[in-house]
Amino acid sequence: MKKKALALAIILTASAADAATVYDKDDTSLNIGGRVQSVFYNTGAAKANELNKGNDNTLVNSARFSLEGRSKINSNVSAFAFSEWDMANGTDENLKTREQFVGLDFNSYGKLMAGKTYSAMKSVIEVTDIFEDFGCAGQFGEDEFRSGTIRYVFENDSFFASVSTSLASDNELVEGASYNDADKEDKVNIKGGFAASVGYTFNDVLFGPLSFKAGYEYIKVQNKGVDNYEYGIYDISAPALKNVKDIAASVKWGSDEGFSVGALYNTRKFTLTRSFINDCNNAFGDDVAFSYRLNGYEIVTAYGFENGITIAAGYEFMEVKGDHKGNSEIFRRIPVYVNYDLNENFNLWTEAQFNAGDEHKSSELNKSLLSVGARYTF
Repeated sequence: MKKKALALAIILTASAADAATVYDKDDTSLNIGGRVQSVFYNTGAAKANELNKGNDNTLVNSARFSLEGRSKINSNVSAFAFSEWDMANGTDENLKTREQFVGLDFNSYGKLMAGKTYSAMKSVIEVTDIFEDFGCAGQFGEDEFRSGTIRYVFENDSFFASVSTSLASDNELVEGASYNDADKEDKVNIKGGFAASVGYTFNDVLFGPLSFKAGYEYIKVQNKGVDNYEYGIYDISAPALKNVKDIAASVKWGSDEGFSVGALYNTRKFTLTRSFINDCNNAFGDDVAFSYRLNGYEIVTAYGFENGITIAAGYEFMEVKGDHKGNSEIFRRIPVYVNYDLNENFNLWTEAQFNAGDEHKSSELNKSLLSVGARYTF
């Protein structure tokens, strides 16, 4: 999902800003929240996102619903829980869990949460995630909510730090894994991993706060099991993904009201291995088959007016350096976005994305994309 503010606030208290409190008594509260939206997409967007079989102009409706509970344990610790679902929309009748976790809030000593959520890298890359539909072309992991995640977050007026660990979980989203997958699926079986990020904010630098963040993530992958083929007197397994290493750094200057600018650099390396197979069908002698890398950067700028109108534009670059066939691709995009908040609950937007000189073989990705949407948030 693409957001409408230049940098999203980290969900430390596990609640949406527009959530409604339905119970609040004796230091225990329950909030509900959600949204309903309808978005028009032109033929280019419908084809790029495979929204319908005819790749025609279309209108897509969707909804989300969330629950958040919070209860005070003592003067220093509170417990909280959060769950959010993507609702059935008439086309996809499945109810899908987007994020779901429980945690402890230690007040000024940070927060700890466990469940299906994002890793510590999210706070670094979200700086340029300001668009509704077509942004994030130069970053990896904006929608990676994974089960088996434990995350700790600490933040004060200037300093930010977060660490997370990933436990074993199957069929989890890792953007970019499809470049080695014949089925073009960014889903892997995670064996384990960890992530860490830090940041520092200088308040009131000319026209607003100036923030820097950086992070690193390592993911170890369980091989799904691949076919073998003959290699001399032995068989050899086809290359299988072994691990993923992700590095990101970002900067944001300004606030959501008035002028702001953000920049992000993100690189993700995928390492694959193969094994020699003897006559007893036992694997031995693991060898690095090859690796490939996704390199990306994004620059965005926005201006928020007091009347609720926000105008934003950016430049996004992504390079796939050496896929499983030794090829490389380059994507260059220019997104433009206008949003109007009529009040705290209802907003309208229009967004476009233009090709700024891609270097790849797929003509389907070269067209200009357009969307017009309306959303009610509660």
